[in-house]
Parts: sequence; C-alpha cells; structure tokens
Amino acid sequence: MAKKVTALIKLALPAAKATPAPPVGPALGQHGVNIAAFCKEYNAKTSDKAGLIIPVEISVYEDRSYTFILKTPPASVLLANAAKIKKGSSTPNRVNVGSITTAQLEEIASIKLPDLNTTKLTSAVKIVEGTARNMGKFYAKNITSSPRKSKTANAKFTETVELHANLNIDPKYADQQLRTTVTLPHGVGKSIKIAVLTNESNTAEAEAAGADIVGNDGLIEQISQGNIEFDLLIATPDMMPKLAKLGRVLGPKGLMPSPKSEASELVSQIEETFGVDASAAVGGGAVVMAAAGGAEEVEEKTEFNVMLDEVPADKKIAVLKVVRGLTGLGLKEAKTLVESAPKQVQEAVAKDAAEDAKKQLEAAGGKVSLT
Repeated sequence: MAKKVTALIKLALPAAKATPAPPVGPALGQHGVNIAAFCKEYNAKTSDKAGLIIPVEISVYEDRSYTFILKTPPASVLLANAAKIKKGSSTPNRVNVGSITTAQLEEIASIKLPDLNTTKLTSAVKIVEGTARNMGKFYAKNITSSPRKSKTANAKFTETVELHANLNIDPKYADQQLRTTVTLPHGVGKSIKIAVLTNESNTAEAEAAGADIVGNDGLIEQISQGNIEFDLLIATPDMMPKLAKLGRVLGPKGLMPSPKSEASELVSQIEETFGVDASAAVGGGAVVMAAAGGAEEVEEKTEFNVMLDEVPADKKIAVLKVVRGLTGLGLKEAKTLVESAPKQVQEAVAKDAAEDAKKQLEAAGGKVSLT
C-alpha cells in the first residue's frame, strides 16, 4: 500500500551547500523530517553542480520519511551565468546590463526543457527568451525582432489585447510573493538637495561637482539655528570638529556626515549618495495583468531612442541628475549608465519627448543623438 503524502515542500537551494539553517531547517523541521540526513543527500546529489541554484521538491509521508526530486536551475540563474553578470537590470526596457548569443539561449532552453510545459526545443527557446527580455534579467543579443508595419488594424482606433494570468500563488508565503519594478515616466518627483561643508579652498570644486549648498562656519551656524534646507550633508575632516556639537540635531535626522579628505572625494560622495526606487508588490490576489500591444499601421517613424554618446568628466554630476529624472533609475544604475557612455538612455519614446530629453542632457553638458 502506497504511503500517504502529508506535505510537499519546494525549496531553491545552492548546489552542495544545503545546511540546517533557514530555509531548510524551518521548512523540514515542522514536519519532523531528519534535516541532517536530507542535507547530506542533497549535497551529495548536487556536488557536480556547484555554483548553481538547484530547486528541489520534497515529498513528506505520514511516517516522517521523505523522498525528493531535483529540478533544473532557474532560467534566470542560467542566463546570468551565461552573460557573466551578478543580477539583471531593474529597468530591462531601458538599460541593458548584459548579452547572450543565440547558441547560449538554445543551450539553456535544452537544459530547462524537462521542466517546461513543452516537448519542443523551439518552444522552449521562446520561453527562455521571454525570461531574458521581460522578467527583468537582461537583453538577449541577436534575438530582437525587427519593427514592421501592422496590417491587422480594422478599427479607427488603436486596438489592444489584455492578458490576465492567474498564477495560483499565495502571497502570504515569502516564497510565493511576486515583485516587479515600476519605472515612472518622470521619476518619483523628489528633488535631492546636497550641501557640502568644507573650507574655502574646496568651495569651487564642490560647486562644480553639483552641490546645491556650499559653506563653512556660516553653514554650521545656520544648521545650529534649525535651518536645515538640504537632504544630504557632506563634510571634509577639517570641518568635523566644528560639526560635532550638531550631532544631536543632525543624528536623529540621519544627516550626520562621514568625513571626506580630498575635494575629489566630494565629487564621488555626491555621485553615490542619493537615489529612490519604486516597487510594486502583489496584493491579496495573485493575478498579473498586461497589455499585449496595439494593432496600428505605422506610416512614418514616430519613436526614437535617446543615446548618450559622451559625458565630459566635469559634467558627470549634472548629467547624472538629468538621467535619473528622465528614467527614474536608482543612483547606482544611473551612475553605471553615465559612466558607460555611449549608452541608450531612453528607448522608443515619442519625437517630442526624445527631443526634450536631448535638450536637457545637452544643457547639462552631455553629447546626445537620436536614433
């Protein structure tokens, strides 16, 4: 007589590195499973896959015995390894952080084939390609589709198709929560004001780097009176002793600075210390909705890509601020984009918006082209 299954546990663990620590311990312990024995078996069976994440399905029976099945690594992990990157882009439609070849894509699809809802390699390739494009990982090289005119529009308005997918997940559990990133068209509307506390010899360089407020003793006096008109404060070591008495004022607000010894470090600190990300999480219902595009005949080019071709070293901060305003990127992503010029800032935007972005970037000192 077959034993009764009392629980089915799904985990994603690093190959050959399972330990009794979370998530293994809590997940198995509540069902009375021998945790040490599972870890030993799992590590032995995945020893040849070190460096990968190997999902596992554990069937627990009423007598507390268990069996488990190893799955193929997540497509996102295989794609990241192939592209030699640590993580995907937070804004895949705007910033590309890596690339893979068609041959690599087919190889990954063949690995994932046993776990996919298809038996055809061509279909598996399309599924993995969708992961590379749409799930926020990275852009797959040589797999882009060419723009073409649509001949399917029958109405006098733009026709669209909506896709509603019931994911059958329970957001109450951490391993079943869905996260996505929303890039607002004009950022989050928050303007960061930076103040630099330094001696007179560094004033000019701090101002050139993009600081909004630069001062010394006068600025300290202003802060002591409660006039805090900035979101970030940076100070050089020679000013820190004078600033120490303001610890009770700045500390609770999270504005107490760390000292920077050279004027050039002020520039780096300004670049690295402001940024906001917007995220959207699954609510009580596990339903994802998406628009599948419109059927509209295009007679002329109406969308343009904004390319940041070159950024002079002394204009980096000003251009960085404009890039963040246009894309809504966090500080690290925007900094990477600016330092990687020539780089695409916006993709497929309307002509007026593209020209406006070009003017803003050129006014900040960058060299820009529209493609």
